[in-house]
Amino acid sequence: MTESSKPTRSPRERHADAAIEAFSTTEYGILIDGEWEPAATGETFAATDPTTGQEHAKVQDAGADDVDRAVTAANQGFEAWSDITPRERATYLQDIADAIRDERDRLAQAITLDVGRPLRESKGEVPQVADRFDYFAGLARDITGETIPAETHDFVLTFREPYGVVGAIVPWNVPHMLTANKLAPALAAGNSVVLKPAEQASPSTLELVRIIDDVLPDGVVNAVTGFGDTGAALVEHPDVPKIAFTGSGETGKQVMRSGAAAVKSVTLELGGKGPAIVFPDADLEKAVEDIMMGIYFNAGQICGATARLYLHQDIADEFLDRFVSKSADLEIGDPLVEGTRLGPIVDESQHEDILEYIHDARERGATVLTGGGVPEDSTLPDGWFVEPTVLTDVPQDAPAACEEIFGPVEIVEVWSDYDDVIQRANDSKFGLTAGVWTDDYRTLIRATKDLEAGTITGNLAHRLPTEMPYGGTKQSGTGRENGREVLSEYTELKSLNADLREGSVGIY
Repeated sequence: MTESSKPTRSPRERHADAAIEAFSTTEYGILIDGEWEPAATGETFAATDPTTGQEHAKVQDAGADDVDRAVTAANQGFEAWSDITPRERATYLQDIADAIRDERDRLAQAITLDVGRPLRESKGEVPQVADRFDYFAGLARDITGETIPAETHDFVLTFREPYGVVGAIVPWNVPHMLTANKLAPALAAGNSVVLKPAEQASPSTLELVRIIDDVLPDGVVNAVTGFGDTGAALVEHPDVPKIAFTGSGETGKQVMRSGAAAVKSVTLELGGKGPAIVFPDADLEKAVEDIMMGIYFNAGQICGATARLYLHQDIADEFLDRFVSKSADLEIGDPLVEGTRLGPIVDESQHEDILEYIHDARERGATVLTGGGVPEDSTLPDGWFVEPTVLTDVPQDAPAACEEIFGPVEIVEVWSDYDDVIQRANDSKFGLTAGVWTDDYRTLIRATKDLEAGTITGNLAHRLPTEMPYGGTKQSGTGRENGREVLSEYTELKSLNADLREGSVGIY
């Protein structure tokens, strides 16, 4: 029976019942060496449902001592994990993938209760999480070095070896997939992990970690929860040689500074302000649907959102008529209810930030084609909702035009000249994603070469398969996630040069 066919219940009742099904406890511990424990600080914080504003769990606020214990356990776990064969590691990862699939509905419900994303979107995330572990299970058996031609009598080999303990810090917006993006390749390469989830999505992330820990040997994956001080303790810990971070640009810069002090290997996946360029020969119906997905998925709270829309003048009016009409008709409401397309913003602070961006743009002369505020609908549940918003005439120096809003707000511009639109699209400190809509493959290839972004999509949005390397340029980060290339982020290269005639071996 679907939610829409059940007797009417209040959102609070509906979400309270769902929380009982989704979460295994109402007070989460931190995971150290296979045991769930309270933090040594004795402090906890509340995890709240952004749809209803109600608390659904207590989470530990871990301190530096807790991080130290987790790192110690991870180092012990690494000794055992790196010692087993790649075939055995692959089997563990495959078992994790199977266990995640078995819990798909429960995990999806947990994500929705934590971050407010419509349940159908959360149900789409969980299979991708399982696929990450499946994919890297295969690659675990294919981490190889090279034999390199060198001097006449030199014999040069390269080896790839795990770092040891990886500190993985993940955000709240796509919590399970971004956790898998780090854990799956790190484990495949032979590393152990200390994970720090986002405070807004700690319960749902810990439910995923619980499944993973039930499969793996103790200490291979450990988890500490808390706020910025917890993450800083992990980044600064001397026994964590590798940091993998996804989050805001300002925090990412601090992570890089802290990592540099100890010469750590740091990969960063940071913010974006993705341009979406629609050419006059594009399939407009498809482009409208794609870009709606690109900006309204998870209420726009995603780094790869198609946040800047550039429409060719020949199709701008027709496109906007369709896009604005469909945006205005989007179903806003309880994310557990079938048919909801737009759920709440994750918390009050983010809600206020989005509304301030819109207000500031209006003050600077922007035109609001639809939305622009809080829905006036007495049937909506309590929570932090923002209307789907389409803005034009936004000055280029306005914060809404150049900063990451992280909400359901589309900024629209019209163009006529190719070189001009490419220049405008590239005029950003970000370079994470860009999208191109055209029926001419030559235009697609040309634009891909000209756009300053690490990840380009053609005639689609938000389809980033596991096999595809994902990451950004400029202030959108360093390194890549997914694809075969990511294994170089979780392994160190060692070289051997041997003079076989004399039997002398040097490693450098």
